[in-house]
Amino acid sequence: MEEGATIARNQAGQPTYLGYGGGITITARTNVQTWNVISGTIEDNNLQEVSGTDGASGGGGIAVFGIYNSTLRFILYNAKIKGNRGVRGGGVYVTREVECEIIDSDITDNFAFQDGGGIYVKTTWPVDINGNTKITDNTAGKDGGAIYVPYTPTGGGDPLVGIEGVYVGSDVVFENNKASQPYKIDWDADGDMYNSHIQATQFSAPYEGAESFGNGYNNLDISYTNGEMFTMPATVNISVEVQGGDEPLPSGRFEFGLYEESEDLRSSSLISTATNDEDGNVTFSGITLDTEGEYHFSVSQLTQSDDEWLVDDSSYRIDITVYDDGSGTLQTTQAYPDGLPVFDNVYRALPVGPGLADAVVSATLKICGYNPPSATFSFGLYNEAGQLVAETDMSGKGEIALGPVEFDTPGSYPFSIRQISSSIPGWTLDSRTRTATVVVRERGGELQARMRPDILVFVNKYGTCPGIA
Repeated sequence: MEEGATIARNQAGQPTYLGYGGGITITARTNVQTWNVISGTIEDNNLQEVSGTDGASGGGGIAVFGIYNSTLRFILYNAKIKGNRGVRGGGVYVTREVECEIIDSDITDNFAFQDGGGIYVKTTWPVDINGNTKITDNTAGKDGGAIYVPYTPTGGGDPLVGIEGVYVGSDVVFENNKASQPYKIDWDADGDMYNSHIQATQFSAPYEGAESFGNGYNNLDISYTNGEMFTMPATVNISVEVQGGDEPLPSGRFEFGLYEESEDLRSSSLISTATNDEDGNVTFSGITLDTEGEYHFSVSQLTQSDDEWLVDDSSYRIDITVYDDGSGTLQTTQAYPDGLPVFDNVYRALPVGPGLADAVVSATLKICGYNPPSATFSFGLYNEAGQLVAETDMSGKGEIALGPVEFDTPGSYPFSIRQISSSIPGWTLDSRTRTATVVVRERGGELQARMRPDILVFVNKYGTCPGIA
């Protein structure tokens, strides 16, 4: 690799098969070969996780392979391996017959879905890490936040797993590396992994018989270097749906807010916004939760009703339960105390034709009383000047439809609705006046009219009125 070069933002692998080297893959093709990465940068590359498998994909930044009966020498000098993601070996993956030296380099902020957040070593040749190399802020989904060294005892398993040696100089810096499943070097807790760790880490001391690195880190921590144990956080994706009846939904037309509720549900804060797609799906950015417990969120629309759409002003609560599934990984469940979050927006514009629009002003009649007899109730619609412009009769409860009323000019037109029936024996008629406004707007060369508010109610009572029919 040319000195000072940068390899960034590449991806390898697919969800259904194994891959190697999100940034670069190096493989020996001759008996003796040397590859150098000098003063280069390999950053923000991704080796995609393979779902449903513990396959041997490796190397978010670099994957280095030797071949049988050959020697590949790989030198990483004054290089930066940063922000890469892989299955094993988030930054560097070294396997088979490779002699590897890492000198004065930064291996930082890499992530492995499985083992070896910074480096994964599986080679029969020595690996030497020295010269002020910094291995910091790396994370492993399983074991080995900084470096992971697998091992199979002599006579069993893959013969390539026997380690010649991983030597870590006293000037190497380990800081803030994390792993989800550090093994405890305890037979009862780890079973066969007890021997694996003991044997693998015996090779890691910089000098024979040493109990710790020169910089003070425990020799047995090579697979879990200076990393406080953590639990793999859960990412929650909250989605809602918006419907528009028979009217197509323009993509991005409605904006929604996601709120985090306080523990006592008395206050909330807006944490994310999202808009709908043409199918009515609204998906918020993922929320990372790193602690077990109960979390409360709510979703409501930020878009206000206008001349075209009546917006559903409902608010739906979403409760998230976060729990550890026993493998050091957090999982979540979602519950909906207010029902599934589906918002029903209503398209209210009524295009009639160029220069003309009409609207029906409506209300609802409810009947209160036990076994009320048939009766006819009359209602009138009055304009701002007090003139009767429409009337209708009702023979029972239901929708009161007055109009249509025609309009030829944009504007806001106030109306009042009241009952104009004569007295009816045994009945107490609702004498209140309800008001409504019809808003007329010009859109695309056409007049469109809508009424607001949409809900007006009259209640007529019969007898003692024990309830509403």
